[in-house]
Amino acid sequence: MAEDLAGSGGSVTRWTVAAMLAPTVHGGVSALTGALHREAGDVQLGTPVAGLTDDGSGVDVRTAAGGSRRSRAVVLATPLNTWRDVAVSPPWPAEAAALIARGHRGRGYKLGVLARGEMPDVAFGSLPNLLVVKTIRRWPDGTTSLVAFGPQPDGIDPDDLAAIADLLRPVAEDIEVLAAAMHDWTADPWSRGTWLAHDAATSAAQVDAVAVPHGRIVPAGGDVTRVSASYLEGAVHSGREAARTALGLLG
Repeated sequence: MAEDLAGSGGSVTRWTVAAMLAPTVHGGVSALTGALHREAGDVQLGTPVAGLTDDGSGVDVRTAAGGSRRSRAVVLATPLNTWRDVAVSPPWPAEAAALIARGHRGRGYKLGVLARGEMPDVAFGSLPNLLVVKTIRRWPDGTTSLVAFGPQPDGIDPDDLAAIADLLRPVAEDIEVLAAAMHDWTADPWSRGTWLAHDAATSAAQVDAVAVPHGRIVPAGGDVTRVSASYLEGAVHSGREAARTALGLLG
């Protein structure tokens, strides 16, 4: 948070605009992920990795189903909170191992809503389960797309539109909720959390350690980037650096 605010000149307003309204890619993020999928070659979904063994000349990748593959280099780009589920040999260095075991504390919900009524551009609050509401787009038919953030995903049922309206009414008195959607990233075993938020016990040395290649295992992703951590821009930056490192390992 301090890094983000400093990068915005100390202005909360400028940080909010940068964080929530920054342009992504032409066609949206789905266009980017679609292009990555098309160009990635062999993609094996539903094949979780259980172990990585680096013998100095290559990495054996062991799947949970008992299969294995070998590569001269591996890019580990899963969310940081899932790394504890992958047995790595040789073991991670002590600083990295401590953070991997602890994980980060990113929790909460991000709720997308389509609604009618008067909506603020942005609202900050200290309600029990509503912290931020941001208008994303006002449509010609009078509806509004907005996103809400709060700390307790298990307290949100996106199918209960009346409850969603009650949740948002303190910041939009005449709101009528037409639709809502949310994914519980905290309960998802392939993420085990939301955007990056380090625990107070996490040191700078530990944060640096998980970003350093471990032999032929190269970390990547928005959780381990040195630039714009937790954001799409940070993931792209990290991916670029990981690709360069992997190409170096391949000679």
